[in-house]
Amino acid sequence: MVLRKASFINTARSHEKRLPDRRPKALGTLLNTNTIYAAVQKEAQADSYKSDPEYIAFGSVINRTIDKCNVRNNNFDGDPIPHVAHRKLYGAWYIAKTVRENWLHPTKTSQDSLIFTLVNGRWEIDQVRMAIVAWWDVHHRKTTDDAFRTMTEQVDQVGEARNKKRMQVLKQNKQKRRQNSLRSKIIVALTEFRTMTTKHLSTYLNATGKSISCHLARLVADGVVVRPVYGSYSLAPAKFEIDR
Repeated sequence: MVLRKASFINTARSHEKRLPDRRPKALGTLLNTNTIYAAVQKEAQADSYKSDPEYIAFGSVINRTIDKCNVRNNNFDGDPIPHVAHRKLYGAWYIAKTVRENWLHPTKTSQDSLIFTLVNGRWEIDQVRMAIVAWWDVHHRKTTDDAFRTMTEQVDQVGEARNKKRMQVLKQNKQKRRQNSLRSKIIVALTEFRTMTTKHLSTYLNATGKSISCHLARLVADGVVVRPVYGSYSLAPAKFEIDR
């Protein structure tokens, strides 16, 4: 009887050990199935534009208008306007959904919205102008010289604002990189501790000794840092700068 009880206990324990092994397998199978389904669905969505008549008409009418403009301006100096790339057309039509709504169902603010979205979607200025002209043709709007001149000035204003904002972002990123540079950190550390060795700087700034030595050599050559004693460094008297 004791042996049977022990065997029953061992059998129960063996079943307990097997249960946790089955769950990860089932979970893994479920995850693989979901991953495969998501990949198939994503692939189907990625190819759906090929059978979308509205998207095909959107891209073809813009590029056809660009071709007409290039033929008309063939005798003038300057590079021809390039066709709008598929990635820009796809992003404007499917990702920035306001373009599709304004393109198909125009309102009083549709032109402003189209210009703002396309300019900030990295379209070239001439491509945006041709897109608006194509949109006028689609909805049978009269294209006058005054309307074209007003639209061109509006596109230029939005483009200038985009470039200005982009330059501000680049300037801010450059300032952040300079403030976080190892050169600035070394100057700040020497300002706090007066005199430090290469080893102390590498430990304090969590940097390699080689990089610290290279920056210190440049700072000494620029006259920002001096070596009062061999192996130690301090800021030059009344001459130091922190990149800001």
